[in-house]
Amino acid sequence: MSKFDWTKKSTAGIAILFLAMAVAQAQENRTFVSVGGDDANNCRQATPCKTFQGALVKTNPGGEIDVLDSGGFGAVNINKAVTIDGSGVVAGALATSTVKQKLPPWLAAGWGSTIGFQ
Repeated sequence: MSKFDWTKKSTAGIAILFLAMAVAQAQENRTFVSVGGDDANNCRQATPCKTFQGALVKTNPGGEIDVLDSGGFGAVNINKAVTIDGSGVVAGALATSTVKQKLPPWLAAGWGSTIGFQ
């Protein structure tokens, strides 16, 4: 094998590695929802999602979903620890949890999850 072939294969391998790492990092620590959003978006502040469920799929465990404006953002099944923050706006959701522990009714959002609306 010539030196050129080895360099070309190494470069291709490194490119594939970086691409795989980028796909693995596709979720965000902080996502956003807005009544004018679209769940096909990446849920960043400039391009928010429309529903809590759409944002939840794109939010890392332990992350936060922020509400940009007042509205209803659909049903959400919370299956990981997240914070949904609607501070300063009027936001509505129907939240359920897949947590397997018995929780008090006031913690219906799920273990490690919080929903904050003021």
